[in-house]
Amino acid sequence: MLFNYSSVFPSRCLRILSAIVFTSTVVIGTSVGAQETSGSAASAAPVNNGNYLNEDGYRILGEGESEFDNYSDSFVRDWRNADPDYDDTEFGDLMYNEASIPTKLEVLRLLSKDTPSMLVFLQAVAMGVDIEDVLKASVSYEPDKAQDLAASAVSIIPVLSDKASYLYSGYELEDLEREDDESYKVQDVIDRFFEQREVLRPYPDWFEGQYHFLASAQELEQLQNPEKEVKWYRTKSTVDIDQRPVFVSLYEGNQAVLIDGEDRITDALAKDPEALLPVVVIFNRVNERSIDQLGYSKTLRGVQQAYSEERLMLTPTPEWQLGEYHMYADVSEFYDIFDIPEEDDFEPEAWIKLLEEAEDYSVMNTSFIVVILSGGSGEDESEEQTALAKRKVVDSHVQFAVWDDPRTEAEFQYVAPRDNDSLSMENILGEGMIFNRPDLLAALKTLGVTKVPVSFYYIDSDRTKPFIKGARGLINSVTGTLLNPAPPSSSGGITPCASPPCIDQ
Repeated sequence: MLFNYSSVFPSRCLRILSAIVFTSTVVIGTSVGAQETSGSAASAAPVNNGNYLNEDGYRILGEGESEFDNYSDSFVRDWRNADPDYDDTEFGDLMYNEASIPTKLEVLRLLSKDTPSMLVFLQAVAMGVDIEDVLKASVSYEPDKAQDLAASAVSIIPVLSDKASYLYSGYELEDLEREDDESYKVQDVIDRFFEQREVLRPYPDWFEGQYHFLASAQELEQLQNPEKEVKWYRTKSTVDIDQRPVFVSLYEGNQAVLIDGEDRITDALAKDPEALLPVVVIFNRVNERSIDQLGYSKTLRGVQQAYSEERLMLTPTPEWQLGEYHMYADVSEFYDIFDIPEEDDFEPEAWIKLLEEAEDYSVMNTSFIVVILSGGSGEDESEEQTALAKRKVVDSHVQFAVWDDPRTEAEFQYVAPRDNDSLSMENILGEGMIFNRPDLLAALKTLGVTKVPVSFYYIDSDRTKPFIKGARGLINSVTGTLLNPAPPSSSGGITPCASPPCIDQ
């Protein structure tokens, strides 16, 4: 089912369609969708220096390409086999769990379920994916919906920042003082962040097995918060996370230090009192908090109110797809806030499949994802945020007005999104929140489920990647106007995995 990830480690969730294995990377055989796309590419005439376009003028995948770079031997590589020397790729500047492979696959999955594309794009950018990458992947995945997808992507430009948010001053590992035989001290990193507002760079891509440095397990044990119940995320997953690093989460706003992996630290010390463990330090901005130190009620509206009144945001959970979550939310509150479909809204066959998915659903598999955009239209929203929301909605019409295309109007007429007649940025900002699976929630409620795990994300300039190209540049990225990729090859018909259907359902 859609949310039924395997209970074993995600590297074993990939279903090998052609059993082709290389020494360092598992390459997934051509999926059904990829075969259809490749066939389209073969029949399309190349234009614009090798770009392959569909009949509507949108670039489609060539053989050997995938919607996202979603090929890997695992979703998180084992740190023990990773190269400790890595370059600064700007990974993690905004979020330490930026745009994981499961996140990118979830974008395609939601599209495959006919989720309104505007909501899919908002969720994607909130979770760290660049809007241009989202649109290109979506158009490649569903080329017959390209015009609608492009219209939806342009419509959310106004809520994206057009400039980079504030970045801390940085230093490198070599700048920390230590004796040659000593390990680096986490306390030194903490002091430089809290006292000098400096962060350790580059940010390691821990999905690829990278980490800041090896730290003493003894020091990590001493630094643990004495209030053991204070966490920034929780989990009921039984998946072994030993191959990812220990996270040290630092909070500038309240000077808190939270360390996960308590059992790992204890086990490491039991085996070796001098044990070293890989650490990734999370540098939370002044307006970021853990769920247990937010200071507002642990409800959907409470978390939204924290953002509305003080712009407080929760540190993201490391891996939402493993059932790591911020809190449990009442199903009844979802019904109070959102328009949840009823059984009568589905075709009988579709409803039966949803019930089957709900019966297989497990907290150990995944969390529901809620994205907060604003304080909504409630009493808690500040006048400043209300004015900002209205201004951005007005700006969206300006964006459409400047939307230009290399073809003539006769060849390419603007088509408004067909997803939902009432769906608009104005309505979305009015509510201030969206979430990813109202259909599954409806089925769970029918089965008597009263609470579900939730992971929160935000549309905020401190979290989303800035986009400065404007509407014209965004459209050009998928019409082939500014692209010059190599034409599709005919060597073997092997493409990286694109989901669905490459993930076990």
